Amino acid sequence: MHIAIEPIIVFTLINISLTIGLYISNLSGQLSLATAAIAGLAAYLSAVLTSRLGFPLPIAVAAAVGVAGAIGALLALVTWRMEAF
Repeated sequence: MHIAIEPIIVFTLINISLTIGLYISNLSGQLSLATAAIAGLAAYLSAVLTSRLGFPLPIAVAAAVGVAGAIGALLALVTWRMEAF
């Protein structure tokens, strides 16, 4: 693959996954901006793990997705208990 096209493909796939996440949450009739916040948290954690701690990229991404998923699950449990807002 040509080196100039690889970042375009990566950013396109990231935007597609975020758009699908927002679309699924909008199907319930509620706009959730937590999707962007959790994705930003995973991106930041992955960058810190690779640049400052020297982790390989696949391991850093897997760890960041796991941590962000756990935080998202905790937020989901908290909001699940709410009756009305």
